Amino acid sequence: MKFTRGLSWALLLLALPAALWAQQGNGDDDLVQTIAFTLPAQVTAGTIGTLNGIATSGLPVSYTSLTTAVCTVTGNQVSYLVPGNCQIRATQPGNGVYDDAPPVTASTTVVAAAGNQPQTVVFTLPAQVNPGNTSNLAPNASSGLPITYVSSTPGVCTVSATTVTYLTAGTCTITGTQPGNGTFAPAPPTSQTTTVVLLPQTINFVLPAQAASGTTGTLAGTATSNLPVSYTSSTPGICTVTGTTVSYLTAGTCTIVANQAGDQTYAAATAVSQTATVFVPGGQPQTITFTLPAQAFPQSSTVLSGTATSGLPVQYTSSTPAVCSIANNSVNFLAPGTCTVVATQPGDANFAAAPDVTRSTIVAAPIPTLGEWGMLGLAGLLLLFGMSQLKQRSEHGL
Repeated sequence: MKFTRGLSWALLLLALPAALWAQQGNGDDDLVQTIAFTLPAQVTAGTIGTLNGIATSGLPVSYTSLTTAVCTVTGNQVSYLVPGNCQIRATQPGNGVYDDAPPVTASTTVVAAAGNQPQTVVFTLPAQVNPGNTSNLAPNASSGLPITYVSSTPGVCTVSATTVTYLTAGTCTITGTQPGNGTFAPAPPTSQTTTVVLLPQTINFVLPAQAASGTTGTLAGTATSNLPVSYTSSTPGICTVTGTTVSYLTAGTCTIVANQAGDQTYAAATAVSQTATVFVPGGQPQTITFTLPAQAFPQSSTVLSGTATSGLPVQYTSSTPAVCSIANNSVNFLAPGTCTVVATQPGDANFAAAPDVTRSTIVAAPIPTLGEWGMLGLAGLLLLFGMSQLKQRSEHGL
């Protein structure tokens, strides 16, 4: 019994140093270390680089290539063999003081070495285009290698492969590049610009010649762009507009203006104004009295003094503008022919529109006149004739 107890204590004493050594070596109390290691983003095939990984422990870092077909490692030197993706793993196994560092993997793109033969990128854009148009660009550089295109103004134009799409007005700038290969050096980038201009548009819009107060109408103007037309009233006391509906309020001249503001494809249209005479249904009747002279001559004029029984002012228009014109209630006779003038009175809140009255006159060709020199010539002829008569009388003893 005493022997067995003594043996147990002896075994315990022998095992204690081994346990202490195992506790120190199993890493429970070892220091942590990490590795900082990177590769350049891009390298050239056929070159050699130095690997500069650092462990926080200061212990040396080891390297292994995970892509030996693309790159190989000898010590801290990496040889980039062929184009592709090169991956290098850095490790540090630790020691009696530091734990193993977590491995770090870095990668780089290996590209082919550029050749020495020059190449150029040549392409053109039209001088001016409209939104919605497209252009096809040259697919290859002078080397036959494909050109890559980018738009510097994506808000104005975009590029997909070799097709440019023009979006809206502005200056479109496209740049073409070709990076080269083992035979050709990179081409100098080439940029071209074009001006994108908006398309024009016009408005077609009419109003009825007359409308009764208290009624409404639908405005049906159209734009050549097919964009919607908007309307405003310049005479809100006579008529108002809501959307495409015009309301005729009282007698007078109603003026409606049609607009189309354009969009990223079309420029704004020129505004169009139209007028309608608004009359009061059942208003007091009125008539117009006015006359023209029976005959007139070119380059003369006559004041138009027509009157309406309502006392409202009479308006005049010429139906024969080549023969006569109207200005400030006067008719100006321009050329021989028949001059026709129409008198109107649109009415107001109390009077209905008067029936139109049309009058015509003949504008005769001017009568030729002798003038001063003509009169002198005629006097001379008469003098010669008189002297001839006196001579004849004297010869006959008369």
